[in-house]
Amino acid sequence: MKRSFVFIAVIFSVLQVCAQDKYALLFSRPVRTNETKQDEFNKEINRNNIRVISNGLSIQRFNPSKIFKDTAGNIRQNILKAVTDLTLRIRQGDFVFLYFDVPVFINKTTQEAGFGYSEDDFVSFQEMNELFKKIGTKNNDPSFFFVLVDADIPKETKIGSRLYSHYLFASQPGQFGALSDNTTVFALAVEKAMKSISGLNASYEGFWGSVKSNILFFTTKQTPLLLSPDMATGFFNNLSLKFPRYYQIVEKKSDNTVIINAGSRMNIAKGLKVQFYPPYSDTSGQKPFVTGTVLDVSSATANVSLSRPVKEEVNSYWAFIPGYDFSMLTPVIRFNKKANGIDNSSKEIFKQVLAECKKDQNNSFIQLTDQAGDIGVGSIISLPGKRYEITLLNPQTSQVLTTMVINGIEELHKVSGFCKKLAQYEYISNLTNYIPELAVDFQMTDKQGNPLTAKENGYDILYEGDEVIIKIRNTNPHKLYYSLVDLTQDKNFTVISGRDMEDHFILPNSELKLPIMISAPFGKERIKLFTSNVPFDLGDFQNATTRSVKNNVGFADINIQDYDFESRSSLYARNAKQNGELLSIMVKDLPKANSRTIAIRNPSSERIYFNVYLQKEDGGYTTIFPGKGLKDKDCYVDFGVTRDFSFDEQLKAFDQLITVYADRPFDLEGLISGERKLNGLFAEIAKNGRIRGTALNKIGLTQALFQPGTTTTMRDGETIFIKLITPKVSNDRGITIPTPSQQYEINGFAMSVDNKPVRSLKINNEPVNYDANLKFFEHTVNLSFGVNKVIIEATDEKGFTAVRTLDFELKNNNAVMAGGKGKNYFLGIGIDNYKTWPVLNNARNDVVKFAELLRSKYGFDSSFLLLDEQATRKNIINKIREFLKKAGPNDNVVIYLSGHGNEDQLADGDYYFIPQEAEADDVTGAVKSTDIVDNFKKIRAKRCLLIVDACYSGMITNSVNPSGIPLTSGTDLESAENAPCKWIVTSGRATKVSDGEKGKNSPFATVLINYLREHEDDASLKMPRLIDFLKEKVKELSKQQEPFGMPIEGRGEWIFRIPGK
Repeated sequence: MKRSFVFIAVIFSVLQVCAQDKYALLFSRPVRTNETKQDEFNKEINRNNIRVISNGLSIQRFNPSKIFKDTAGNIRQNILKAVTDLTLRIRQGDFVFLYFDVPVFINKTTQEAGFGYSEDDFVSFQEMNELFKKIGTKNNDPSFFFVLVDADIPKETKIGSRLYSHYLFASQPGQFGALSDNTTVFALAVEKAMKSISGLNASYEGFWGSVKSNILFFTTKQTPLLLSPDMATGFFNNLSLKFPRYYQIVEKKSDNTVIINAGSRMNIAKGLKVQFYPPYSDTSGQKPFVTGTVLDVSSATANVSLSRPVKEEVNSYWAFIPGYDFSMLTPVIRFNKKANGIDNSSKEIFKQVLAECKKDQNNSFIQLTDQAGDIGVGSIISLPGKRYEITLLNPQTSQVLTTMVINGIEELHKVSGFCKKLAQYEYISNLTNYIPELAVDFQMTDKQGNPLTAKENGYDILYEGDEVIIKIRNTNPHKLYYSLVDLTQDKNFTVISGRDMEDHFILPNSELKLPIMISAPFGKERIKLFTSNVPFDLGDFQNATTRSVKNNVGFADINIQDYDFESRSSLYARNAKQNGELLSIMVKDLPKANSRTIAIRNPSSERIYFNVYLQKEDGGYTTIFPGKGLKDKDCYVDFGVTRDFSFDEQLKAFDQLITVYADRPFDLEGLISGERKLNGLFAEIAKNGRIRGTALNKIGLTQALFQPGTTTTMRDGETIFIKLITPKVSNDRGITIPTPSQQYEINGFAMSVDNKPVRSLKINNEPVNYDANLKFFEHTVNLSFGVNKVIIEATDEKGFTAVRTLDFELKNNNAVMAGGKGKNYFLGIGIDNYKTWPVLNNARNDVVKFAELLRSKYGFDSSFLLLDEQATRKNIINKIREFLKKAGPNDNVVIYLSGHGNEDQLADGDYYFIPQEAEADDVTGAVKSTDIVDNFKKIRAKRCLLIVDACYSGMITNSVNPSGIPLTSGTDLESAENAPCKWIVTSGRATKVSDGEKGKNSPFATVLINYLREHEDDASLKMPRLIDFLKEKVKELSKQQEPFGMPIEGRGEWIFRIPGK
């Protein structure tokens, strides 16, 4: 009997909560102004709101006969009657949806807030609350109804303590609701949220988050307010129609073939089955309209052959992948059939390498190509015993990928094995599938939890031995399961979160911290985070497949986010300790021999390559290495090794030797150009640890004084050496140095005779920036017209002081230009329709809309647009260069690039903006960041802003050094307003960014345009505030991206100014 009683009780409980039907009441009254034209407009807004909300309800399968509308008559009487009538209609368990688009009125007599026009036609929120309680009593659960209030609520209104059940207000008290197309933004956002309910956001909190994001696409000044007893309750009490993840048809090529917006990066493979449904279909309860099979794929699209001819227009139809056969996925790597620099003795081995690639077991993942490619042979060196050293590199960038030694041709399988691993690496690295309802806050912090501060080229920079934390915060209302894959510079990948996924989860609104320590291999590293609302297993990633065990999870149900950073050997850390971590060099003086030997010790965990230079008497430099038969690729020292190299140059006591080292072969003199001298490269390396615009972003410098074996008597003043890099002057005598600018940077080395750092260093009695490890100093002096004396004083630990005096002459050759109102120039480059790259949704529209905003509000009357086919590489560069002649010292210039951006995963170098005609996955036809930034920096306008909205756009900052001049303070308004400046703002860092919903704007452009449209005061238009706002709001729309901004020149903070204000 006891078991029977429990069974009956359970049935009774289910019957109590089982909802039977869905009802809706839409109550609408216009705002009255006593102006006929405005009142008619307000009525139109009400009609549109009712239409939009009704459309959303119909999508959610509300029966039209049970959607009641009240749009005219006395507010108080009609509300009381309509809610009472609805209460009488519903049965126990029914769901009720209530929408009020009614003016809010404050009763001056009672100080109560409510709906109405006057005290005579008014119903208070307290009365409404009592009515709603009756609904809750009737259906036996207050969670069975939902109230939406689409009205501006006075700031003083108190609404929190009188509410019952779930309430969603269009805005916070004191905010004003925005309009779009004569409809409230709130109504449009609610409709769109009803169209996007899935099993992941089907709670009131999820619905509210969707409405909030949708509103942000229209305005930055309105935030909806949700008040709920349990935000995790199922939306519409779990009666909402939930739409699964889908792709879309982007083009109908014929009646038999369509293109969908999913490709290899979304795990789509040739042969997969596809099902097509009309939009907003209940896919669980109906057959597909038509099916199809994937014919071929690109990275982001797939051609699908339909099972029958379709005459109808199907571009809005949804595409579903019912199942994934992962055996179909075949990652491919392109192997270059040509190799330059292979000598005759190695050509036969090279032929054997190509034959190995052609074998049946290899040609499924190796594709031979005549040009470019992903991988190729750089060199083959014969070793004793029929062994060979084979170097494989990236043919497009010459970056060495690996060097392997094989014992005869029978071990050539090592080459094909590396190619297979590389194909798998590329496949995994490029996988993408962003699902907002499964996305998390994913970042890396130091071990105390603070944000990482060392950033370069869009990446966080970490050094050997650093202890950091991977932080994953689940801000969603549901539990998430996760897996992490680590992809390292040596093209290996590891599942680092284990195989039993049931133990790897993050609870709602909680945080997970995973500590790691940085170690070899060093270089660019990517951690991929996979999240889902059910357990899954990515252990098979080790075999380049992805499937779930235990739970048959579809790829479309797994969210993927990337976190990219760069790890470096401690050799490249500016704060490296002098306890053996630094590279050491020593010259062995052999008096009886005709040559000397330099010994270089590499204490790091990776091979380093080096150049060595001797400073000459005139301040110039002589190259020691590469030289004497040693090419740049031969100048290396393996990790943990001391290696000797001989040279013939004559040295005098205390001559300075400068050694530059990097993670790849290089010849520093090959980088010298008209504006870039060797001493300038030394200064750039010492200050930044990189050479902008090159792949040498891990490069260091050390110096040593040659000390012969014999003792030399020195004068007191010569126990300290001041060796200048800039300016380039003689070490023995002074000279008057002409300078074109009132600011001049002096840098160089200061050390004692035993090569130890000095105790103090001053220039014109001011302390300078001095790195005791490198013995390197830098300081900017301010000059007046005429001859300026600059005195450098260095004091060692013993109190000895050395002094160098320099004379700078600044001539006033420039006529003073009268101040005046300048012109405002805008260049917009937006590309949707690429020749071979995937089509984008909104790049063109973003640029066009931004240009119109600048024209209409900010006085930019000179606009130039390069859209789609116009945006070729040649046109982009030439149009930017036009400003070198056109823009004057009082002008403002804004350049906006929107389209595809790329970093070469097989390289370690530059950022590329993709022009319209560029070939897919070939960066040689793209626009390098240096092509953009170098020309941008030369523009002579007073204020310049470069905006880049593209994947990996933060990497463009690799081509610049941040402005070393402090920004103005918030109180220094006049100087900030008048000061010149150049800024760069990007839509993300070294990550992919969202293009947004087709026909709208990207998340970045949405927030940027709305902010500039809605803000006018000077404080809001300062660049730092704009950038902070972009960081906060864009992340609400797209958790995978964080905008970035920085000044690169000048101290001004204003780019945008309202004319006449």
